[in-house]
Amino acid sequence: MAANLGAWEAAVAARDAELVALQSALGELAYESDAAERLRAELRGAQGRAEDLRRRDSQLHPFAAILTATTQWSLFQPWLRRQTSNSRRE
Repeated sequence: MAANLGAWEAAVAARDAELVALQSALGELAYESDAAERLRAELRGAQGRAEDLRRRDSQLHPFAAILTATTQWSLFQPWLRRQTSNSRRE
């Protein structure tokens, strides 16, 4: 009977060790799942910000074309003035 009791105690100890290992694995899995969800939330936020920037860019694109044309004209004007003043001298 003592041998039988020893076998049962060994089985219970092994079962307890297995439960501890399973609880540890479950804790790690829960941590990794939470971390993955945080990363997904960050990704959704970054995608939303990127979409906002794309929308703003598309709204500002016509103004950028006007600004570019205006800048080119303002850079061209001094050259044009020099050319017209040189042609008057000749």
